[in-house]
Amino acid sequence: MYGAVMNGRATALGLVAVREADDIASLVKEAEIVTGKPGRQFVVAGAARRVYRVAVASFVFEVTPLDDGNEPIFTDAVVIEDLGQHRLGEALQSGQLFTPVVN
Repeated sequence: MYGAVMNGRATALGLVAVREADDIASLVKEAEIVTGKPGRQFVVAGAARRVYRVAVASFVFEVTPLDDGNEPIFTDAVVIEDLGQHRLGEALQSGQLFTPVVN
């Protein structure tokens, strides 16, 4: 297995572990600056390996689950304070939230 440490974050197989809710907004902004595209993908580890695209809007995260072809299924507007009640927040709390390394 390939692993490394980037900016104090553990990485494995090209994924960076997300440790805190506050990190999500900065990780999204980093991806937007590097890629020039809105949002960033996040992966919930587990059997389904659900992928979400997260964008930051005024006072909310726009959370969009993606199908196997990376097409949006729907979009939730999640108030930042309510993130813990969303599947992403649950994955974060259990250490199962990751994001691909941005090149």
